[in-house]
Amino acid sequence: MRILNLTQHALTFEQEMEGAYTDHNHEGIKKALTFTEMPTQDMVQEKVIALLDYVHEALLNFTQMRFQNAFEGLQDIGCSAEEAEECGLSAMKDAENDFAIMIGGAPYLMAPLESALKQCGFTVVYAYSERIGKEHVKDDGTVLKSFEFKHLGFYEA
Repeated sequence: MRILNLTQHALTFEQEMEGAYTDHNHEGIKKALTFTEMPTQDMVQEKVIALLDYVHEALLNFTQMRFQNAFEGLQDIGCSAEEAEECGLSAMKDAENDFAIMIGGAPYLMAPLESALKQCGFTVVYAYSERIGKEHVKDDGTVLKSFEFKHLGFYEA
């Protein structure tokens, strides 16, 4: 499964090993996820639409890659035009079924985003992780807390 990172966070090695990837336009995605003022319903809707555009572009790129790989394989074995068309359509359908979106962030954006993604037929996942807290006492006596997130899997919404 190929999982598009539609969050503001960098992926962990474990997430990448499970198929998650960061799109080449991740800065644009992060901008679309960020609010710099109190959100309104119109602002949220605009951001959902912008994020859907990124998702559709990513799916198109993934589908084209899958189709290209299938086409190159067909050239090697020499098949009929009908067989090539059938194989290409199958590769595109497989790409759609093998593509998911990882979301996470402000609930007032995630709820409508999840709903819109599902309406478009996308599989939506959330990262599941364990938060491991550590406390470090500094020389001046203050305590510095840090957290490490250990990825444990993806939860399908």
